[in-house]
Amino acid sequence: MSSIPPQTTTASPVRSSASSEDELWYDALLFVDDECRERQRQEWDGRTGPGSTRPSTSMAADDAETLETRTSLQAGPSSRGDGTEGDDLAGAADRNIRRLELLERLRGVLRSNVAWEGQGGRSHTASLIRRREMEGHWSSSKRARVTSTVLPKQRPMVVASGNSRGYIGHFAADGEFFVAGFQNQVIRLYDVASQARHSDPWKLEVEVSAKSLNWTITDTCLCKRRRLLVYSTISPVLHAVKFDEYDDKTATRHTPIDFGEGHSNGAFGLWAVELSPDGNFLLAGSSDNAVYLYDLEDGRLATSAVSHSEDVNSVCFLDSRASDVFISAGDDCMIKVWDLRCLAPSNGDGRVARPQGTLPGHTEGVAHVSPKGDGRYLISNGKDQKCKLWDVRMMRSGAGYTSTLPRKHPKGFEWDYRWQPYPGDPHEDHHPDDCSIATFFGHKVLQTLIRCRWSPAETTGQRYVFSGSQCGGLFVWDVITGQQVAVYRHHRSVVRDCDWHPHRPMLATVGWDGNVVQWQDLAGEDEEKGGGVGSGARHPGNFVRAEPAGAAMHNLAHCIPSPALYCIKNRIVDE
Repeated sequence: MSSIPPQTTTASPVRSSASSEDELWYDALLFVDDECRERQRQEWDGRTGPGSTRPSTSMAADDAETLETRTSLQAGPSSRGDGTEGDDLAGAADRNIRRLELLERLRGVLRSNVAWEGQGGRSHTASLIRRREMEGHWSSSKRARVTSTVLPKQRPMVVASGNSRGYIGHFAADGEFFVAGFQNQVIRLYDVASQARHSDPWKLEVEVSAKSLNWTITDTCLCKRRRLLVYSTISPVLHAVKFDEYDDKTATRHTPIDFGEGHSNGAFGLWAVELSPDGNFLLAGSSDNAVYLYDLEDGRLATSAVSHSEDVNSVCFLDSRASDVFISAGDDCMIKVWDLRCLAPSNGDGRVARPQGTLPGHTEGVAHVSPKGDGRYLISNGKDQKCKLWDVRMMRSGAGYTSTLPRKHPKGFEWDYRWQPYPGDPHEDHHPDDCSIATFFGHKVLQTLIRCRWSPAETTGQRYVFSGSQCGGLFVWDVITGQQVAVYRHHRSVVRDCDWHPHRPMLATVGWDGNVVQWQDLAGEDEEKGGGVGSGARHPGNFVRAEPAGAAMHNLAHCIPSPALYCIKNRIVDE
């Protein structure tokens, strides 16, 4: 990550080149940072009893004087004026004098509450560094605020390549493993935690050959507590594999989990599967328009819900800390909200027919939904070529939306997204009852159920949303500014799935070209150079703020955020 020198009004008395100036600023910042760490270490080591307290602000000023003294001593013989230094020390003396000046300027910025200009002129980096010096640490939210301004560099590294289409690619919740699923029955589990350096390849932990395959592997999920890998293959039977029980890196023991026995009048397949946050339930969406909930503790089907009029393509739990509320989305263009605490059978066969609410807005089938994890917000990818942001508190309820009545939206186009381009205009096609918060454009949801996700909270504060695309790119949007901030290009075909490591600045993509690609280096260098494979400069995209009546407004020229974006910022980030 390249350092950004603070912009102050005081002119520098010493002239130097730009590279030398940056190097001096970098040295000064490192020196202050090292002093901060050393001071904290001494403070904690010096505590001898429970009555000791954290140093006050006045102590920080005393430490600043100590820092000045130590820095002066580092200036060498030239500061003593004994006349014994030679010409070779003159440059070093000038450099030390310059470092002292820069340290003083840096110290002044850190002690003030005024940040230097950053993106949008609202950077708080200087204020955060100043507080870290006084308080001794950064909270997780402050760390995320700083690292969220940096994206992984657009320099791809191919982890694995093959001749089969990649359909699944996601990290485990703790970032230890990466799961990649392919059309040729193969599921690979890579050990990411053992990667010591960015350039090191991922270690293959285990390879699974899927059972009962119908066309492809459609979804997978990991349960670290039970050491289980669960996968779906468009059949009524899921399979679970113990990924720590294998011979020669190949898992051979598959445990079937049957969702179809006694709960369907005919054959059906499971498209999506999700594990509950507590690890006790499996949630699955099927081709018979139903959502199933399986109890892993009891080994039986707990309940099922029928409300969609077409295939259920995606399911998820809304809150990462609770298993009460879950979401379903399907080809009927609707996103349904369900609450296990309120479910009650109502159609005579033990199935629930009425959700708690519906989120209308897509005019074509919904391919994927991804929750923010806070119990309120989620995003969705639709075949209408839109990625939408939702707040479940704005969901619609009533018989017109919660029953299995025909969907309420303009008649859709007669087309097949698997081999035809979208016949409409995403900017002009609107649902009359759209209740989404925002809509992002630019990617293509064609040929397959392309997935979208949130960036992690630890390193970005969930500031970004991103999606694969039929064009082979990975699109990243900033939720706060509404801009398309990056497009990562390397795959020669569809990018079906993608994910962001929960703790590292690392993105990973899986494509139909058979490649698993990671993007890990921090941004900066390639953006200045431009060009090359996967190294295009950032550029703004199109952003739409959905109005209550469903009409849309967007800025095509410079993507200027509307005042409503500040409301979105307060509701999503500050909460």
